[in-house]
Amino acid sequence: MAVRVLSKVWDGFPGGGTELLALLALADWSDDEGRCYPSIKSIAKKMRLKERQAQRVVNKLINDGFVKIIGNKFGGAPGATRQYQIIMSALTGVLDDTPKHKTGVMQDADGCHITPETGVLDDTQTVIEPSITVSEKFSKFWNAYPKKKSKGDAEKAFKAINPDSETFEQILAAIEMQKKTDEWANNNGKYIKYPATWLRDKAWLDELSVENNSDLMDGVL
Repeated sequence: MAVRVLSKVWDGFPGGGTELLALLALADWSDDEGRCYPSIKSIAKKMRLKERQAQRVVNKLINDGFVKIIGNKFGGAPGATRQYQIIMSALTGVLDDTPKHKTGVMQDADGCHITPETGVLDDTQTVIEPSITVSEKFSKFWNAYPKKKSKGDAEKAFKAINPDSETFEQILAAIEMQKKTDEWANNNGKYIKYPATWLRDKAWLDELSVENNSDLMDGVL
């Protein structure tokens, strides 16, 4: 953490609300030059936001000229974490002259109005739903999966994956789709994998043949 960068953000950022919070989060990870490379997941966790909301806020900081992308910690390798640079010279403490800033009221990336003088969000702020625990996710997985075998082994495999919200939704959706395949529907589910095996094989990523399973899309559209 660079105390100098944090102080500069506190004193020089003209905005407030989620944008200020995002910039403070970046500053908290940065070196003395304002460089850092946290993942969006880490930024969202520190901001107490969902990942897609945190992404919008960070992108707005980039578009407004307070942050730029300078590569990543692996020198630009595909899929590597972004490396950010806080633009210190932009932290002047002066609001810009766009209409939304003339009144001292700004609008954050989620469309919520922010009053910089008080730092208090109005009641249009999006309410962030608390994330569920991995144990709660496993319970939902277990209830959805048709073959109830070796629960302890299945829970161990599930916790090893520890799926994020997006992956968990993919898992549940895949179960519902695969329930309609011939392999799962026929012979009383004889060929359904044990849940632990299904998880370890990452079978929610399997490609299904719609031609051979005409009922797959029932209820999807």
